[in-house]
Amino acid sequence: MLAAEAYKKAKNSDLSKKSLRDIAYTFNVNYSTLSRRVHNKGQSLLKSREKNLKITAAEEAILVEFILESADHGFPPSHRQVEKYTNAILKSRQGPNCKMVGS
Repeated sequence: MLAAEAYKKAKNSDLSKKSLRDIAYTFNVNYSTLSRRVHNKGQSLLKSREKNLKITAAEEAILVEFILESADHGFPPSHRQVEKYTNAILKSRQGPNCKMVGS
């Protein structure tokens, strides 16, 4: 978050005495959210969402790229095929007894 970085830079600099409220206003972000970020008391939605995902963001990106390329070549995978590909990824990383998608 750019506002949090700006606050930390201002805090470390003797030249700038900007308050957290000033920086929140400058970057048009909520003061409470910025305060929690600066003081490491909370996570972004993206980070908190990662805990609930079965495949990693990198695996998801590769899967999406494969789906799009298949569709570009005239062979878009069905929902069931995407489910099978995802379960293959899970099995390769976690073993055959992993909790699969769609179940």
